[in-house]
Parts: sequence; structure tokens; C-alpha cells
Amino acid sequence: MKILVILAVVIAVNTLNTKEEWNGDPLICELDLNPDPTPPGIQYPTFPDKAEFTLVETAHAISFNLSQFRQVMFQYFYDYSANKMIKVTNFNGIITLEYFYYNSLKTAIYSSNQFCTVKDIPVNLPSDSSSAIMIDNVYHIRPLEQFLAFTITSLNGTLIKPKYIGEDKIRGIPVDTWRTCVIDKTTYRTTKYDWSFAKPNFNMPGGQIRTSYPVQGRSRTSIMVNGSHIAEVDAVLNVFSYKPGIVEQADYFTPPKGVLCHGLVKDEDLVSLEDQGIQWPNLFSVRIGASTSKQMLWRNFHLRYNAQRKILRYDYKPIGNNLQEVVIDHETQHKYTIDRTTGACQITKNLEYDNVD
Repeated sequence: MKILVILAVVIAVNTLNTKEEWNGDPLICELDLNPDPTPPGIQYPTFPDKAEFTLVETAHAISFNLSQFRQVMFQYFYDYSANKMIKVTNFNGIITLEYFYYNSLKTAIYSSNQFCTVKDIPVNLPSDSSSAIMIDNVYHIRPLEQFLAFTITSLNGTLIKPKYIGEDKIRGIPVDTWRTCVIDKTTYRTTKYDWSFAKPNFNMPGGQIRTSYPVQGRSRTSIMVNGSHIAEVDAVLNVFSYKPGIVEQADYFTPPKGVLCHGLVKDEDLVSLEDQGIQWPNLFSVRIGASTSKQMLWRNFHLRYNAQRKILRYDYKPIGNNLQEVVIDHETQHKYTIDRTTGACQITKNLEYDNVD
């Protein structure tokens, strides 16, 4: 999850400091490797392996004296055990679905239930908490506390916990607040997170839960080049409908039907029906409905197959044309295209199709 999105265009310039020498923006925060222990009577937050929640982000970005505001609603279905996550984004009424597959480091992004874009999931990028990390030699989604940037992992693998900064009341809810500093040397970003959790004895709308209930996160991010700020973002992250588990049925998470995600699965990883013990008969008829990722219009066609006569026939209706019947005779290497409305027939000879055994 990219909790913050920089709403600015950043120009490329040469930096004077190397990434190893740069240690973050001290005006935002400084990394505390040994924070003070949690005070007595304060419960340190705990997190589940599965969760679903809604997060509303309100952000203000300043870059080169340009100021921008935006508000986005995210819905998350997080499953650490399955090593997967679903993210639903609503930005100005435009809905985007993202399916994260950490085992293959791929994410499928569905736009308007019509188009799919496949992208790689980045690895070990501190400023992007949806990036993967390595656990037992397997690429994995981050634990929920790291996904929310409540705790962070240093480059040498050391877990850095936040420091307690006090009590507060947010949206009428008494909370305890912790602070985390995230320094990303790959992008020269420094982010301060203040995460507030409901006090354990406060009854939330969903009732008592065994793990902690995040109420709100506040963050401030700066991007530096040559020791100077080029962009700064303040954001408020309000959490709603938090549940330590996933209550929806499995079919709720089915990707949009009829939308092709090219590149999501490697060709060598596709399942062979023959390897699964499924055999096709020598004579069959089947009706098929299909669409593409570029056209939501469903196309129906009727396929007939006769292995003994080495003939394949299918009926379909091209867009803007009449219903057509196509017969392919592998024995004679002829193709017959018949217009079912006008009766016209076109014959193609000497096909380069492989013979049917």
C-alpha cells in the first residue's frame, strides 16, 4: 500500500550526496533505533493475520510553490497467510481494483471492469509498504504492522518499533498514539507517521476485538535533492469498518469476468487439461461466450468438432456482419465461410493448418 502519493512532478537533477551518506530529512524526523519502552498501563498494539478495512486519505502536497489537495477512499482485504491482498480505490467516483499476488510478484489492476494492466510488485522499498519483503527465501506481503508503517525493518533486517507519544481523542474516541520515522534512501523520502489506536476499554462500533483497533494515521513526507526540499506532503488517514478477519464469501473476491490480464501468469505455468486427466471426446458440440479486455461486448459462438472426419465447424456473428458458419476440413485443407443470411460461400484452399491425428 502506498499510503502517500506525491501529487507533484519531480524533475531529475544530480544529487551531491550519495544514498549511503544521506540519512533523511531531520526537519521531518530522525530514526530512533532504541525508542523508550511503552509506559506502564499502556497496551502496545497487536495485529491480526487477516483484516479488512476502509481507509480515507486526505492529502495536501506542496511542490515548487504549487499546492494540491486530494481525497481518496481505499478498501483493503489483507491476508498474510495467503500472501495476497485486494485493494479497491475510489478516486472521484472512478473505481480501480488491484489484486496483489506476492508469490509471483505481480499485481493485476482492473480499471472500470474493462481493462487490466499487470505490473511487478517492487521489493523492499521503504516508502511503499505494499512492496514485498523476503521471508524464509520467499517473497511475501509485509506483516500488517509494517504494511501500515507502524513498525519498520532496517536494511539489515532489524525490526524498529515506534515510540509512544501520548494520549489523545480522535473522532470522539480515546486513543494512544505512536510515532515512526521511515527513511527511504532509494527515493530520498523521509516520512513521519503518527498512528493512533483506540484504547482497549473503549467499545468500538463493531464491538470488542482481540487485536488493536487503528483509528487514524497522520503523516508528513518530504523529498529532498541536493539537501533541499522539492516536495512535501501532509496526509490524514482515517480508518473505518476495521475487522480483524475477512467476513465476505470467497466469490466476492473473484476478479472481473471476461477481462484478460496478459502477463499475469507465465505460459509455462498454465495448467494443461491433459495433465489434469481431462480428455476431449472425438465428437462434441459446445456453445461458448467470450469477451476481451478491450471490448466488453460478449461474443457467442457454437463449436462442433469431429475427429474421425477431421472437420471443425463453428458459427459466430462478427461485429457489424451477418451470422457466419465456418467449416474447416483438415482432410482436404479447405476452409468454407458461409454467410447464413445471404447464403454466399467463400472457399479458401491449401490451408497451412496442421493435420488432425
